Amino acid sequence: YYLSQRITHLPVLLIGSFRPTDLKSKEGRISPLEEIKYELERSNNCREVALEFLSIEEYMEYASWYLLKDSNQESMLLDIYHLTSGNPLFVSEMFRLLSDQDLIGKKPLAEGFQNFLPKTLEGVLRKRIGLLPRAIEKTIKFASIAGESFTSVPLSRLESQNETKVSERLDILENKFKLIKLEDIKGIEGSTYRFIHALIQTFCYKQLGPSQQVALHKKMGTILEDLYRSNPRVNYSRLAYHFEKGGVYHSAARYYMLAADRAIDTYAYHEALKNARQGIELLALIDETDTRPIKAQFLVKMIASHSMLGDYNVAIELASQSESYCQDLIKNRPAFPSNSTLGTLLNQIDTINRHLLLIDERSGLKRAGFGKTTAICWRNSSGRML
Repeated sequence: YYLSQRITHLPVLLIGSFRPTDLKSKEGRISPLEEIKYELERSNNCREVALEFLSIEEYMEYASWYLLKDSNQESMLLDIYHLTSGNPLFVSEMFRLLSDQDLIGKKPLAEGFQNFLPKTLEGVLRKRIGLLPRAIEKTIKFASIAGESFTSVPLSRLESQNETKVSERLDILENKFKLIKLEDIKGIEGSTYRFIHALIQTFCYKQLGPSQQVALHKKMGTILEDLYRSNPRVNYSRLAYHFEKGGVYHSAARYYMLAADRAIDTYAYHEALKNARQGIELLALIDETDTRPIKAQFLVKMIASHSMLGDYNVAIELASQSESYCQDLIKNRPAFPSNSTLGTLLNQIDTINRHLLLIDERSGLKRAGFGKTTAICWRNSSGRML
């Protein structure tokens, strides 16, 4: 988004793809991707082009790479087309399934083959994964924990296996079964691979039981944390995701905070909003009395991001709520466990007011009787003034 807004004067074409399901919002809110899409359309910087399923002509051209044409196979090809409706992934996975079972070009398949072929894409994937040797099947299921892309070093540690053995299995998954593809061979995490389609990753992930998913996410978070312990290139969002899924909510919240900071530093304000919102949602799963100052910090990230995106009214409204929230916390608590907690809240109020001054300068919007910080003091149990 940031790049597209600043290269409109250059003869550059940026192409991105997404599935309609990627735009699904969570709990009725607009998803970050939909937010970016709306902003691009509003500024007349993008155009959406729907990608249709394969036509019969396109399908027959693709099928000809697999099968030699004769009268029996022609009829079979048409039946497969009608079964798949030309869905590109369904078509390609169907032919790969036939190839996996060494049935390509065999005439006996033409008779009664419809009883053999799965009727759904999930059925095709189930059969293909089920044909894998046990050790390789385990590897691809564990790889799905990382998401659509994954790396070899963390995966080998997740499996508690020798990295060479895991790499050999990945080579088989890529070159023989065509379920993943190699993207990069450099980096602290070893080689980077990607599932050839997100639905394959989703299917493999669902084959793991819920308790197994939680345990593997927790272990993956610990692995990545150890791998990047002193490396500034750590992906905080990734760590937050794994710890959240692994039920380690305090660690997840801390990494969402760091991810929001980094996103703001790199002008990725939509990403910063996403991380701050996820962090706030996560705090509800932790004891509220421990997380109020942290929530205040997340709210400040949201104010800064909305301000930089030009959503001044939203930023001002959020700032009003945030300052009141911080003031109420200070007034309603007789004492804090440490001076740092009080300092954090007062610092957030000061930061909010500084953002509001910047908004005034940028937008010319004026606020009446708002943004005045009140100093609050009281004595703790030992009589010391705080």
